[in-house]
Amino acid sequence: MIYLDNMNFNTELKKNIGCNIVYSSSGGGNCSIILMEFDNGNHIMTYCYWEVQKDGKLIATSEDDITAVTGLVARTIRLFENQKVVDIEIDEGLNLFIEVEDGLTLLVFRDEYDHEDLEMLGDSQDWDYAVPSEDLVLYVMEDSTIKAGKCSSPRSDPLKLIKMD
Repeated sequence: MIYLDNMNFNTELKKNIGCNIVYSSSGGGNCSIILMEFDNGNHIMTYCYWEVQKDGKLIATSEDDITAVTGLVARTIRLFENQKVVDIEIDEGLNLFIEVEDGLTLLVFRDEYDHEDLEMLGDSQDWDYAVPSEDLVLYVMEDSTIKAGKCSSPRSDPLKLIKMD
């Protein structure tokens, strides 16, 4: 078991502050899944509900038009490309927040489940964070656990549960 707490996870995420986002995509065949890559090679994928705000005003959500290239989801998420990250963090609920220099903020809200629903959940993640230089992927799971895997391993390989202190 790997030990990690929210503070250490935030410390890892904050290594992306000052990085440029070199790729940011969603929509089309990806539905509202976001893939965002930083110029240091790290990347984030989201599989749950998200919102984008500009200077605090809501401009798009994962539930908007997902038409490839021209839909609101695709157009909005592309706005993050070539932007410098000014803040990135997770909260106690493992929700993710990324702010870039022009006032855009991505807010990734994990899906909330009733206690009874947790028994029905599979081994699926709400979002993940990959650090290829360390061959590490951190998966924020639907059941509020964090699991670690290797970038170089197939997703079908067993993941290690991370204990949160």
